[in-house]
Amino acid sequence: NDPVAGINGTFTVDSSLSTAQIVALMSNTVAGQSQVTINTNGMSAAQQQAVYSTGILVVKSQQTVKVGDTVTISVDVSGLPTTAVGLQASLNYDPSKLAFVQAIGGDDMPSMLYSTNTGSAVRFATGIAIGGSGSLPIFAGNLAKIEFTALVPLCGVTDCVSLTTSGFTNRIASSGAVSQPVPFVGTNLVNVTALNALQLANVTSDIDVAADAGVTTGAFQANPVVTASNSCGSVPVVLTITLPGGGTTNSWPAMFPVGTSIVTWRAEDAAQNVAIATKTYIVRDYQLATLDVTFSGVNSGNNAGFSQDVRVRVSDGRFVNRTLAFSRFGVGTVSDVQVPVGTGYTCISVKDAAHTLAAVNTLPVVGTKYVPSAFVLGGGDANDDNIRDILDYGAFVFDYGGGKTAASRSNYNRDTVVGTQDFTFISSGFLEVGAECGGGYADGNQARERVSVRDLRRAGLGELAIADLNGDGWVDTKDVTLWMQGRRPAGYPTDEVIDAAARAEN
Repeated sequence: NDPVAGINGTFTVDSSLSTAQIVALMSNTVAGQSQVTINTNGMSAAQQQAVYSTGILVVKSQQTVKVGDTVTISVDVSGLPTTAVGLQASLNYDPSKLAFVQAIGGDDMPSMLYSTNTGSAVRFATGIAIGGSGSLPIFAGNLAKIEFTALVPLCGVTDCVSLTTSGFTNRIASSGAVSQPVPFVGTNLVNVTALNALQLANVTSDIDVAADAGVTTGAFQANPVVTASNSCGSVPVVLTITLPGGGTTNSWPAMFPVGTSIVTWRAEDAAQNVAIATKTYIVRDYQLATLDVTFSGVNSGNNAGFSQDVRVRVSDGRFVNRTLAFSRFGVGTVSDVQVPVGTGYTCISVKDAAHTLAAVNTLPVVGTKYVPSAFVLGGGDANDDNIRDILDYGAFVFDYGGGKTAASRSNYNRDTVVGTQDFTFISSGFLEVGAECGGGYADGNQARERVSVRDLRRAGLGELAIADLNGDGWVDTKDVTLWMQGRRPAGYPTDEVIDAAARAEN
């Protein structure tokens, strides 16, 4: 806001300047020496008034046009020190952007006295209509209108027209019929510039996400607030979303429903240039639970690690089977596992069908996922009934020996043998029942301490009769004790052989 005096040269006035700053600049221009570029885009009425408050000749046009449209340049004068009855002026134009059509009188000086087109400049003179409408001498007003045809898309008022004094004097005739030079400052109003390509901003990529945990309405996606613009400024954007059911909406939804939505942003400027962006938003028919699972007591030896199927069950009884990766010591990689879309889940369980009891945790929502506490699964359940009992002992005896993989039944420590170390998983937690979430395991069955060989055969499990070490027709805790004392079925390898193989692996 400091005083400015005698500005010589070129400067720009735009909406970033305060009204007081604009007044200070415009009132200190030097006729014939100052070249002012004025961009009225975004200016308030007060700022625009400040631009026109001094004795300068300006050109104005607020049109946005496409090729072939008419562009009308208004020539105005303001802040004159004395009243005027006539104007003589020269308007340069860019013939690569505009083709001259005609010069006509203005609102306040309606008489066009003469006009000449040089191919890049229009020289003209206008005057008031004596005795008619608009006959009063003026201090400010519209003195002429010069019509062109647009050769390129344009918007507002442009740097392709400008006032000039070169070879021609811009003059006004005062009310006393005395001509004097217009207090002219070279002025370009740049609200019209050649349109650049219409651009959309903030368009997202395609979206492919799971449904949000804890709700059944889909997935929240933040509105990117797509905007459009060209060199004329901002252009309205129309949003259209086609939803999975075929319906459409022009409002950003609170939640995108499960399925595929097509999101389209469209903008069209005044020159009928169109910009369109279309993206696919997919919300999958599942939610994600972040699982941290460890198998207790595992040492798979020299193996780098292994993969294992686990069953993930939620409280309404629905379940999925997923394969997780584990280290040599049974520590699983924290993984996002797909679970059925639902709400109000009270618990989640994880179980390895061939080896472990189930572990259960609550199912809190963190962000868009379920994130239960870590699961630690203990081995010893070979038949997936969620119980360590005599049937698991029978399976262990039948499976005893080498040549195993991490997925082999009864191979609870996941090395290459079913041996003494695997027996401890059963003996240390004999008759233990795993946790329940949504049913699906023991279903009320009780842990069994004994089973007859006859019942085993009736159930299709006759191979487990080999665990009847004392031959009394029962597989029971007596046989478990005999195993612990070293008795083995005929033809079985000794513990020393099996243990040696395990040690070699480690």
